[in-house]
Amino acid sequence: MEYRDLDYEYVAELYQRQQDLQVEAQEIIHELDIVSRLAVVGEVYQIGSLVSGLMVWRDIDFTIVCRQRSSLDIFNAMLPILSDEHVIKVEFLNEMGLHEPSGKPEDERLYFVLRYETAPGHIWKMDFSFWFTMEGRGEIMHPHQLREQLTEETRLAILWLKDLWRRSPNYPYEVGGYEIYDAVLNFDVRTPERLRAYLIAHGLPVD
Repeated sequence: MEYRDLDYEYVAELYQRQQDLQVEAQEIIHELDIVSRLAVVGEVYQIGSLVSGLMVWRDIDFTIVCRQRSSLDIFNAMLPILSDEHVIKVEFLNEMGLHEPSGKPEDERLYFVLRYETAPGHIWKMDFSFWFTMEGRGEIMHPHQLREQLTEETRLAILWLKDLWRRSPNYPYEVGGYEIYDAVLNFDVRTPERLRAYLIAHGLPVD
């Protein structure tokens, strides 16, 4: 099956869901006052599908480039967000110093993942990466550049393939939006079968 054969109602639902998620995400960001609260430690950037306009599920991503290497300042800035009554789960990863997996100073960060419930069954995943240098921060400009590359054809193909793949246990950490964007824009992938072939060729899981 190709994206051209998709049911009209499903296509309309994909587009409407993307718009609705955009609105809901911005409401959450405003209600939590995220930008102002985190600006005390550094420059705050919205990244990911919220910026590119390719949302298919409840996912918000932020990159913060810190002015100082102060874990205490970061935790103090995050505390009002972490303690909000809608937050039902928090995960934290320290990738600083000896805990940084790549051995590169530019890859050092503190990383928070929150689950934020707006209504029963409506749970947002919210990612906050606190970095200490602008070096290597390609994720800041990538969604803007991606948005400029999109045509109606590639936008629909990406939304469809992301909607299919988000149900995989490997999504989004092993196979995420980036791989689907690359497959569609650089390898002319337009079907689930060709996406599987792309993943296999790149040594990525397909289940």
